[in-house]
Amino acid sequence: MKRAKTVDEIYEEVRDHSLVITNDAALATALNARVDRPVVGFFAVTPRMLAKLLATETLGVPLKNDLELISIICKDVDSSFRFVHAEVENIREISRYTSDVRKHLHSRFSRLVYDSYSRIPTLEMVMERFDPDKSRFYSEQESIAIVGVELFDNLDKKFTPYGDFTEVDLFTSEPFEFDTAYEIGNDRQLAENAVALIDASRPSDYAIVVNVSSPLTDAVRASLYRRRLPFINSLNVRDLAQIRDYINFLRLGLNYDTIRVRHVKEIFSNYNGFFRKGREKYLLSKQTEDDMRERASELQDIMRNIRNLTFGEVRDRLCDRRARIQVGIVIDSLAITDEKVTSHLMEELTYAVDNVSDLRHNEEIPIEEKVGVLVADCRNSAFIDRPVVIYLGMEQDWNHKVLGKRYLDVE
Repeated sequence: MKRAKTVDEIYEEVRDHSLVITNDAALATALNARVDRPVVGFFAVTPRMLAKLLATETLGVPLKNDLELISIICKDVDSSFRFVHAEVENIREISRYTSDVRKHLHSRFSRLVYDSYSRIPTLEMVMERFDPDKSRFYSEQESIAIVGVELFDNLDKKFTPYGDFTEVDLFTSEPFEFDTAYEIGNDRQLAENAVALIDASRPSDYAIVVNVSSPLTDAVRASLYRRRLPFINSLNVRDLAQIRDYINFLRLGLNYDTIRVRHVKEIFSNYNGFFRKGREKYLLSKQTEDDMRERASELQDIMRNIRNLTFGEVRDRLCDRRARIQVGIVIDSLAITDEKVTSHLMEELTYAVDNVSDLRHNEEIPIEEKVGVLVADCRNSAFIDRPVVIYLGMEQDWNHKVLGKRYLDVE
């Protein structure tokens, strides 16, 4: 094991440069927080941040978001959203490690998706085509430092200048060893012992790093809840209440003839529609205006006619101004706004919301999860800007999986 330099140590090495490039977003954020002089524009950035900044300069057109990208490819290859999404994620994974993506695609469908993907302006296209020698942004920099270049992937390396730059190593030369190792029994005990180390008066001084797919994560959360310690849940921060309510309403509406009042009571209340007491067991289709209050009759009418309405028409009749904007961005990106509501398209919409991470306009962090102990993913935590970091379960499941991925350098 090697000891990584602290953020302060790295900052001392890069502070006099006009631009610092690292592929670890957390490290870039931590370095920016330490800037102690006036800076115009950027100081520490990742290659992907730079790609977004320089997209128009490089390609001459704006980038497509993930929903738009996948929807365009679906039409090109005449396939469903979920199959195309899986192929796009695979293409992106391969492109991080080799520029010869096509060589590692083993089906005709994969190659069709790749051909369509290659024609659409994406972040990866910007990174692939970027030329530091021709960039006006780079030419304006007085000096550039690059931190941890050995950890840059194939696309990150495109942002390495051809001329002079200062290379900063992430690690010191001193060895790192544990003085003493103690054995702890099970996941719950491990979590309890880790959380017991946290000073309840200063929870924001601590971070816990775990494998998010291991049972340890749930044990850590439960232990933090039991001790009433606030924590930042960086593992799952998307709160898509508006779009999920919309999807739930669509799903119920498509089964209008068979659903009962109890099935829709909660979703109706979310849209200010209410029923008289005692109606729960009756079919929704048999309810009259006398059985309902507020907007319930209007909501019933939308459900009754839902197969004759487009996704956009349902949104306009159902949602308030804020929800209309949030839902609109998603259905516009999927190009289904003017399509009639069907079970197939509704399932495509559900899949997109559940599986596509590029839904930033909907990302909300609950107020109670903005401060406190940081709970972080072991595969995305090279640098964590906290005085105390607790690593739990450092076993083989922390490794990046390389089986079947010939484009990866195993070492």
